[in-house]
Amino acid sequence: MSRAEYEAMPAEITVRELRVRVKDKTKRVRNLVIVTTLADPKTYQSKELGGLFRQRWYAELDLRTLKTQMRMEMLRTKSPEMVRKEVAAHLLAYNLIRGLMAEAARVGRVKPRALSFMGTLHTVRSFEESHLYAPEWIEADLPGCWS
Repeated sequence: MSRAEYEAMPAEITVRELRVRVKDKTKRVRNLVIVTTLADPKTYQSKELGGLFRQRWYAELDLRTLKTQMRMEMLRTKSPEMVRKEVAAHLLAYNLIRGLMAEAARVGRVKPRALSFMGTLHTVRSFEESHLYAPEWIEADLPGCWS
């Protein structure tokens, strides 16, 4: 930020502090304090802001998952074109895993966020490995299952 931009900033800012109650995975209730510039409580209700905060939290968790569990913290390609392709491949794989989780959650009648991303990823990798080393007769007896 330039000095001129800094000096153009207001000397004061009005914020609103609100407390929201959230349940974690263990069903334990916690109180969170959210500070926002959305000051009008009639227009921006606490419950709505709490929901938006949760969505933001999930977005941060998803980015962390991409970086750490999908091994995207260090991109291996050098050119901008290949970096775009590498990021696209990671996002595709991530969305495929999340799609499997959504289907499993539907079948199990639970929320998709209640399932473990890493557990699903390990299951997919185990299935992939077992398929790579499956005897040829399995594919012959089950036409169309592996395509």
